Amino acid sequence: PTVEEIAAIIRDETSVEAWSALVPISPGGSRPPFYCVHAVGGNVLTYADLARRLGPDQPVYGLQAVGLDGLRPPDGTLEEMGRHYADEIRRFQPEGPYALGGTSAGGLIAYEVARQLEAAGGRVALLALFDTYAPGSIRRRPGVSSFRFRMYRAVDRFLLHFENFLAAERLGKATYIAVKSRRLGLELRNRWRRFRHVPLPPALQRVQNAVSGALRSYVPGPFGGLVTLFRANSRPRGYDLDPTLGWSRLAARGVEVFDVPGYHGALVYEPRVAALAGKLRVCLQRAYADEASQTNPAFSPHAESA
Repeated sequence: PTVEEIAAIIRDETSVEAWSALVPISPGGSRPPFYCVHAVGGNVLTYADLARRLGPDQPVYGLQAVGLDGLRPPDGTLEEMGRHYADEIRRFQPEGPYALGGTSAGGLIAYEVARQLEAAGGRVALLALFDTYAPGSIRRRPGVSSFRFRMYRAVDRFLLHFENFLAAERLGKATYIAVKSRRLGLELRNRWRRFRHVPLPPALQRVQNAVSGALRSYVPGPFGGLVTLFRANSRPRGYDLDPTLGWSRLAARGVEVFDVPGYHGALVYEPRVAALAGKLRVCLQRAYADEASQTNPAFSPHAESA
């Protein structure tokens, strides 16, 4: 989305009372909801392709950053975000089990939400992290210069788009080129804005600054459940990476890893999102089947709280 499109969405919210961190992305369907947590940008438009691919029977809700409306200050730490979003989920769905996740930095926030749900006595059936790195798990290999590292990133970015183009269906190739051309135009425009020192809308800038600062200072505590990691199979070069991206030292029940075609940041977008959604559907079905075999709680989310 463009800055103008995001700002228009924010302007639609006219009061603090009308605003909620929990927003429907694809609210239809009879299955228990899956909650997607925002990343650095604060909005949840990132998950539109994933929600569509999960199908009409899978409700998907997003958790957007506090402060996007410009009427409230953003949360200052990941712990505050985690408590706030866990409270919103529990108001909407008073009883677990819960299923949630996020992409990139959104997965780190989702991890803290899961910890807060667990601390409040809730059961987390599925914590899905889409190529999210635990803090401190990324280490550049010794001897890799900054110039070489930048070259690696440029090559990886080219390969990302080339492989996505090849993966698209024949009729989808023209659409892919059109979408990427539009995004390139938007990126050039955003870079021009930064070059000219044209600021983001104040609310967006405050949210991005707050989320970025919270991510830098976050020290994650342990999680009592299982982490399900959807790992991009095209790994960035120049790093020494733990196969679990650092989560094995934090998850009491271990880490289940699924490799998904694509690069970091591309998993939730077409055409790569189809593979992610297929694996996620299976994990959701299995997680709730496992929960049902252990206990049979009534599931009744409060629709009026949405």
